[in-house]
Amino acid sequence: MPLTINMINITIKFLLYGTIFILILAFIIVSVGYAIYKTERAESWNKGSYMVYKRIWNIFQKLFNILKKMGKMIWKFLKWILPILGTWFYEEATGNALPPKPEDRICKDVSLADSEIDELVGEFNRQPYLTPILAEPVCAYDGILWIHIKSAGLDSKYANLPLKDLKRLIENIVKGFYQKHRHLVNIDVFVRIATATETIIAIPFTMKSVEYVKNQMSNDYLTEDVFTEKALTESIPVEEIESNHDYWL
Repeated sequence: MPLTINMINITIKFLLYGTIFILILAFIIVSVGYAIYKTERAESWNKGSYMVYKRIWNIFQKLFNILKKMGKMIWKFLKWILPILGTWFYEEATGNALPPKPEDRICKDVSLADSEIDELVGEFNRQPYLTPILAEPVCAYDGILWIHIKSAGLDSKYANLPLKDLKRLIENIVKGFYQKHRHLVNIDVFVRIATATETIIAIPFTMKSVEYVKNQMSNDYLTEDVFTEKALTESIPVEEIESNHDYWL
């Protein structure tokens, strides 16, 4: 009940002060308009008042636009500085690094040692490829593990396998490998390219990279040349590649 009374009192005061302000402003506009009329700069006092009103309105509009621009600049600055300050305060208070966002969280079990990569390539021998080998060193870029495999061709029993089924087979082989060696059941695997002699496989480390690959697959405008190690690393600064090398693999 006291809270309701206080709210009513505040509302009444607001309306009272607002009315007084409007009356004072109207008095100023009419007084100045009348003065303009008396100096023969307007045909009548009401036209003079309208001239004053327009001038005041233009001033308020300019002030509003300035404040709007300032507000955007301040908001942009706050969006930049607040995450930095938040991270700093969290680390100072807890002594621990700030946990990454869910979409940036890295699944470390996705990374493979060189011996495991060789074993994974061996899984494709005769199902479906003949003598599969790595076409180039495994490339970890933008949170995605890219594996490029070449072979002498398809095993005879897979020679007439439709492309859709071939991709599904490759995907299941990779998922089965992770299930056996990493106990990961719901890992995301994307077969970007699958032909009779080679395949390119994308294994994302994060939710964000999963969405990235899905987007590329849906657009389907990238070609095989885009996924070579040279093409993937040409646009990345050398220092970024060096800093990420041990982190991913």
